[in-house]
Amino acid sequence: MAVSELIQKLVGRRKEREQHAKQTFDSVVAALADGETVDEHEVDAMLEACGKEPSELQLAVERLQQRREAVAKLAEVDSMRAEEREHTATAQRLAAERTAYLERIGPEIKRAAERASEAAGNANALESWAKRILESTAPASIAARIAELQELRKPLLKKRDALREKTRRSGGSPPTTADALFSEQQIVVRLESRGLSGTSDHAKHVEMVAHYEAKMQTLTAELADIESQLAGLDAEQAQAEAERYVA
Repeated sequence: MAVSELIQKLVGRRKEREQHAKQTFDSVVAALADGETVDEHEVDAMLEACGKEPSELQLAVERLQQRREAVAKLAEVDSMRAEEREHTATAQRLAAERTAYLERIGPEIKRAAERASEAAGNANALESWAKRILESTAPASIAARIAELQELRKPLLKKRDALREKTRRSGGSPPTTADALFSEQQIVVRLESRGLSGTSDHAKHVEMVAHYEAKMQTLTAELADIESQLAGLDAEQAQAEAERYVA
């Protein structure tokens, strides 16, 4: 046998062994990735025949498992894409329906708004005319009563504002009754926190707190009475004004 022929046969046999070893390696990798049990002696012999290390086998198994997981995820993505297409189509359909609806109902909305505006304008004009006539022809006694009620309100409003100011903390100068009460209460709290309860100074400020609390109660009662009087005058004035629009 010629040397060239021998070399060619040897090369061919080596390629066959390498191809067979690779196929065996790949089948072992697939089996391990599937969780199957393999013979360790056979695997060891296979690795030696392939010229590979156990770490290479481990890496190959991990990569195959990762690829299988990625393929499974891609299948999920396909399902999600299908859902996306379905919802997109639904959204487009609804948008088209909405556009068609608005195009159909738009003129109706415009006509209704124009009629509402026209009706409001007519009502306002008629109301203004009727009130002007009724006010100008109302008995003089009604206008006189309204003017009288307004005059009665003025001193009450002034007194109400003064009482509100006194019963409201302002922090200004001179202090309001509410400011004075708060100040005395703070002094009492400070004295008690320093263990000075029962002292003459403490008793004096406790007395001042009671004084301002009583004063605040009086002012609050006066304010409530003023508010009640004003409410009565308001109701009477509203009734008098309503009488101007009765024939």
